[in-house]
Amino acid sequence: MRFRSLLLLACFSFSTFSLLSQEMLILYPDTMEAAIKSYADLRSQSGIYVRLSPLGSSHPTGSHDILRLIREANDSLALDYVLLVGPPAILPPFRNALGSLSDYPYSLPDSTGPRMAVGRLPSINRMQLIHYTKRVATIGVSTSRGKVCILPATIDRSHAADYCHDLSLRGINTKIISSSELGKDSCELFIYIGQGSSQAWLDAGINVQNADSLFRVSPSVILSIACSTANILGSRSLPMKLMFDHKKLLNLIGCMGNCLLEESARLGLYIVAQWQAGKPIGKIWKEAERSYLHSGGDLERMQHTLGEFILWGDPSLIPFKKNPDHGQRK
Repeated sequence: MRFRSLLLLACFSFSTFSLLSQEMLILYPDTMEAAIKSYADLRSQSGIYVRLSPLGSSHPTGSHDILRLIREANDSLALDYVLLVGPPAILPPFRNALGSLSDYPYSLPDSTGPRMAVGRLPSINRMQLIHYTKRVATIGVSTSRGKVCILPATIDRSHAADYCHDLSLRGINTKIISSSELGKDSCELFIYIGQGSSQAWLDAGINVQNADSLFRVSPSVILSIACSTANILGSRSLPMKLMFDHKKLLNLIGCMGNCLLEESARLGLYIVAQWQAGKPIGKIWKEAERSYLHSGGDLERMQHTLGEFILWGDPSLIPFKKNPDHGQRK
């Protein structure tokens, strides 16, 4: 009986560890091997089990090849996260019938439903990844404790009010700001709602040329409800500028192509509903996705919206942790 009890205890302990452990696959070009290993070592110190999968530069990889690699890894690891690191030419997204780019199929390796959170770092050189690694190493050095800043276009203030109401009810310090206040507030989550392109937040007047002088909020996460403001193509785009030049940004969630503003704003409401201390950004994104899909509505419009949205950065990162003295309310 004693042996049986010990065996049951061992099985329980193993299953509990399996449930609590976090598994991540990183796919990358083999030319970035040294920088990737440094990043993987850093994440392993946080309790993430990382499997590295280098892609040989001499063999072009298509989106279906990448999906196969993810499926094979998921069969043995039961992945929580996938991180694609490298130029889109080497790690291409899917292209749908309308010509839009999407990473959404990578999160569905068995085609039965959401299984994992997929993030992307479309870095074009080793130094960008090194700078990102240094930024991840400083997570937790923050005074804003989860504060949220929302910058809406004039016509989109009703969406901003909905976001603000949801967050404030949960005790999260939230403020709707104007373009003139972009350098006055520090926050963990910054939300832009309006018109956009791969080069600019059009309603805010923020573009590749003036972002350094005008956008001084330095959030950990950006949620951009605007067309093309998370486009992974082009090394001189606004998202590339924000992700690799700003000192604090860890993740960006936004639209890669042409988004339906009303539907995108509705998806955004489910994202902010998941925003809380101690939760990985990938979990926030996947739980928001599931809630959105179960909320009812035009399924074709919803699937189009999910296909257009993308997560930049490591999905296993926790944007902010609860302050032990003050909680989430500042």
